[in-house]
Amino acid sequence: MWRACRAPLVAAVLLADMVGGGGAGGASAAPGTPITLERAGPAYPLTLRARTGGEGLLEVSAQAPGADWATRGAESAVVSVAVDGQLATDIVVLSARDITSRVQLGYVHAGIHTLTLAFDPDASAAATRTVTLRVLSASVSPSPEAATPVSPATPVSGALALAHAPVLYGRSLPAGGGRFQNSHTDTPLLAWHTRTTVPAGTVPAGAVPVEPGHTVLEYSVMWSNEDGGNGADAASQQALWGRLTDIEWVYRVEVDASGSTVPGSAFYQGPGHVALPFRGRFEHGHPLLQTCTTNNMVCDVVVDAGMRFLLAADREPAPGQARERMMDAFPWTYQVCAAEVRREGKIEPVASPDTPALSDPRNYLYIVIRKTTTGLAGPGLGWVGAAVGVRLRENPGVLYRSDHFITGWSLRRDGAVATAVELPAGTRLADVAAIEVARVRTGVLDLGSTITVTGVDRAFMLGVDMMPAGGSLTWSGTVTLTASRPNGVLLRR
Repeated sequence: MWRACRAPLVAAVLLADMVGGGGAGGASAAPGTPITLERAGPAYPLTLRARTGGEGLLEVSAQAPGADWATRGAESAVVSVAVDGQLATDIVVLSARDITSRVQLGYVHAGIHTLTLAFDPDASAAATRTVTLRVLSASVSPSPEAATPVSPATPVSGALALAHAPVLYGRSLPAGGGRFQNSHTDTPLLAWHTRTTVPAGTVPAGAVPVEPGHTVLEYSVMWSNEDGGNGADAASQQALWGRLTDIEWVYRVEVDASGSTVPGSAFYQGPGHVALPFRGRFEHGHPLLQTCTTNNMVCDVVVDAGMRFLLAADREPAPGQARERMMDAFPWTYQVCAAEVRREGKIEPVASPDTPALSDPRNYLYIVIRKTTTGLAGPGLGWVGAAVGVRLRENPGVLYRSDHFITGWSLRRDGAVATAVELPAGTRLADVAAIEVARVRTGVLDLGSTITVTGVDRAFMLGVDMMPAGGSLTWSGTVTLTASRPNGVLLRR
C-alpha cells in the first residue's frame, strides 16, 4: 500500500506523449512548470501514456527549502512516487539547491497510468515543509525483447539493465533510527550496472562463468556514507577507497539472449561481503532486496517495507574505470558525503596531516592510480600494498602519505584504484610538487612481490563548495617497485 495514499489529489496534468522520448514506443514530457508539494498538502498526479509495455523512468530536479544534509533535524524531505496507487520509489531531497534524480518506476503496461508525487511527512525531517520540483522527463523504455538488438544475441544494454534492476528497501535497523533512517543517514544516491557478455558461437575464456550468447549483469549502489565497516573510521575509508561514500555491488544475474534470467544465476552481496544465492521475491523481474547491515550489505528477505528505492541503473561505466569515477560524474555526491561526516562529528576539530584522524574533506588530494601486483602470496603471508605520497612546493622535504604510514591503510587491490592524501589546510592543487608511490609490506613475510604503476587517471582537490575544483593532474608511464627499490616518483612538477 502506498504510504501517501491519504493525501487528496489535485487536478491531473497530462504528460505530452512524444515519439522517441523513451525509445521505441516511449512516452516523454518536456520540462514543466515547478510543482510544489507541501507537508500537509495534496499529492500531485500526472498522467503517463505508455504506447508499449516497459520500464518506467522519471527524471526530476528537486529542492527542499530548509533541507540541509549537514544539519540534524533538517536532513531531507522525502517525495514518494507512486504508479496507479502503488509506491514505486522514494526520492530523498537533500538540499535547498536543485539536485537532479533519475529513478525507475517499475514495469508499466501499455496504456494510461497515473503517476503521483507526494510529500512524505513520516519520512521527512521535521524542519522541512515543502519540496519544489520540475519533471524533466517521464518515459517508458521498451522491454528487452521489444528492443532492437545490438547483435542477434545481445539485447540493448540499457533496456536489459533496467528490466533486471533491483528494488532496494531502506535500512530499518532499530539501532539506526527505525524504518526511515535512510532519510538522514547512509541514503542511496546512485545506481549503475556493468556487464560481461560472451558472443554466441565462442568458447568462454578462463573462468568466465557465462554461457555463449549470455550476459552477466552486476548492479552497484552508492550510499552517502556507511555507519559501520570502514565508515566507523572515516579516515581509513579515505585512505583505502579515496571517498567517504560507500559503493557496493548488490546483485548479479545471468540473462540469456532473449533477456530472461538464467535459473540459479542470481546472487546478492550479503552480510560479511559474501555472495549468496538470491532466494527472495521478484516484482516483474526486479529482485526485492533490503539494506540490512550498518555497512550497507543487503538481504533477500524484506522485513520492513519502509522506504523504497528504485534508482535508474542503466548507466554503465567505461570498462576498467575506478568505481569512484561515478562520483566525479555526479560531483554533488562529494557535497553529500562531506555533509554527513560533518553532521556525525567524524571530522577532527583542528585539521592536521600529522594525525590519522579525518580532516576536512577539502584538505585531501583525491587520486586514482593504475597498479598491478605480481607474485602475490596472499594476505597474511607475503602480501604487499601501495601508498601514494605527495610533496608540496613550499616544503618538499615532507612526504604526506595516503596511508599515514599505517600498514593496514595501504592499497591492496589492483586495477584502477582510488585513495586520498591528507594535506595541510589551505593547500591547492598548484602547490603539489610531486606525486610518489611506495611499496608497503603488509604480511608477516616479504616474498618479493612486485608492484607496477602505469598511470594516474586523475588527481584533484575539492573547492570551497565541497565539489571537485577546476584542474586535475594525470600521468602515464611505468614505475616498478620491488623489495630492494620500494619507492618511485610518478609525477614531478
